[in-house]
Amino acid sequence: MEPAICYRAHTPEWASMPTSGAGAAKNGGRWNARSRPALYLSFDPLTAVKETNQQILDFIPITLVRYQVSGGMIADYDDANLRKKHALADNLMSQPWWGPQFAELLSPTQQAAEQLIAAGLDGLIYQSTQAAGHNLVLWHWNEIGGASVVAEDKHGLLPKNRDSWR
Repeated sequence: MEPAICYRAHTPEWASMPTSGAGAAKNGGRWNARSRPALYLSFDPLTAVKETNQQILDFIPITLVRYQVSGGMIADYDDANLRKKHALADNLMSQPWWGPQFAELLSPTQQAAEQLIAAGLDGLIYQSTQAAGHNLVLWHWNEIGGASVVAEDKHGLLPKNRDSWR
């Protein structure tokens, strides 16, 4: 991936660990099953904010972090050739991924993510369902040969540990 600026709106619980994928691993996400770490980023700040608040009826407190992202084998779901090569449905983004029906099963997008990971991809760019922007999910980052992700904190204002927010 060419160098890019991305954003993530962290809830206070995770702001001290801006490059962690532990929250996504704990709960699962559109493109990751429970127990698989993933880092979800957006290519613009507004999309990041809307993504974080998508399942909340009221605005929740956030810390918006800017990232420098580069490298890695990143695919784009908008690429019809990618979808054909990996037999991915064209309508994956409109299929449900969360709910009781997926308590023991992977959702269609989680199944697709496992296929892409098995094919050696580090991440996927996809259209946000919450805003006009695009998102990036990473399954491998800050490992040798993978995508590089650096959270910007020039002024040292991010919390140093989870307890600093309690």
